[in-house]
Amino acid sequence: MADATVSAFIQALQENLIAPLQQMPVAQLKLLDATHNQSVVDFQNAMGQLYAPPGPFQGHAAGALADALANYYAAENKLSSYTNDELSDRIHLFIQFCQQLISELEPRLKALQGSDPVALAGSTLMTTETGSALGPDETPAAPLVQIAIACLVGTVMIGAQAWQEAKLLDAYNTMHQWEMNMNGLAAHPEPTLPPSLDLSRSVTVDITSLSGLNITQQQVVNDAIAQLTAEGYYVDQWEIEALARAGYNAATIVALIKSLNDGHTNVYLEGRPTQSGIVDFFATLVTFLTLEATSNLRFLQAGYESRKPGQSIRSVIPNYDQLPKSVQRWLLMKPSDPLYYTEFGNAVEDLVDQRIAKVPGYQSWARQYSLKLNQPLPGNPRLIPDIQFRLPNGCIGVIDITSFAQVNTKQKYNVNGVCYIIVAIHGLP
Repeated sequence: MADATVSAFIQALQENLIAPLQQMPVAQLKLLDATHNQSVVDFQNAMGQLYAPPGPFQGHAAGALADALANYYAAENKLSSYTNDELSDRIHLFIQFCQQLISELEPRLKALQGSDPVALAGSTLMTTETGSALGPDETPAAPLVQIAIACLVGTVMIGAQAWQEAKLLDAYNTMHQWEMNMNGLAAHPEPTLPPSLDLSRSVTVDITSLSGLNITQQQVVNDAIAQLTAEGYYVDQWEIEALARAGYNAATIVALIKSLNDGHTNVYLEGRPTQSGIVDFFATLVTFLTLEATSNLRFLQAGYESRKPGQSIRSVIPNYDQLPKSVQRWLLMKPSDPLYYTEFGNAVEDLVDQRIAKVPGYQSWARQYSLKLNQPLPGNPRLIPDIQFRLPNGCIGVIDITSFAQVNTKQKYNVNGVCYIIVAIHGLP
């Protein structure tokens, strides 16, 4: 019985502690650790190329990313510093502690073989956590430390031989030291990882500096694109930015682009609507300005008609002198005037011309697409559309602002070289 008790104790440690540690895949563990280290180095080198000359990565986003990377590298180094044969300190110590346990515990267990029996300790050892006794060929299922403590306490309580008690205590202390070492590695203070990186604000600032938009305009662009994309509309960022530069807010831009894609803003008399191409963009921008001009004229008219007796027109319309002459003339007309509606149409057209010429990017468009206002068509001196432009393929697009009643008269622009005739329809006073 005595030999069986000691043998069961030794067998339990061999099977549940020593054997698993001996079978630990040290080579694979070292390889995994080295791979992690090399991956960090490779990542650092790759990111470093962003900041290398001759074209350094710069701007607010670049600075924010550099700070985040520095924090990450610092945290990574604290977590797993590599100073021992290309292994991290933590893995190096783990392997060292496990190998030291095996080298120290095995001789102590061999010394216990053949020692005198310890009845009570054996009885405690041979009982599992649930209190069920083990069979003669079974090994204990209790944790190793519990086994060691039970064996030690049982030994002390029955006053076993001092030599055997010392060996058991020595084995326990060896296991306990290993356990403390493992807990120390597991409880190693972890560095605080940097917070999740959010570059949205920095990217907005950088994009703003590249696109020529201010921060407010860039936010308008971001909001409009986000809403249009969420609703499934095709988005051309160039169009959105151009409208933002023109001073339109996100809600107006969304409504404009929706109308553009839904095909409700203009009438094509010649040529087919394209999917948010330059033709549609010019047509939609002009139509939008036409509707805006129509509303503006009604507003000016209401202000003029609300004057008090003797009150000057400039007191209710401060910018009266900066308005096109056609607008000034129309405001002074009565609905009974035979030229009232004709002059209203002229006023709308002149307001659109005045405003489109002030849209940021107009000069660039004018050069790129030979954009012209109120000039004769090539080879047709009597045909003077409100707007014309030439596409890269040589095709000429014509946009004319008119009333609904005059739409069909614009077929006159269907001459050689003109591929698009678009009318922007204004309302009535």
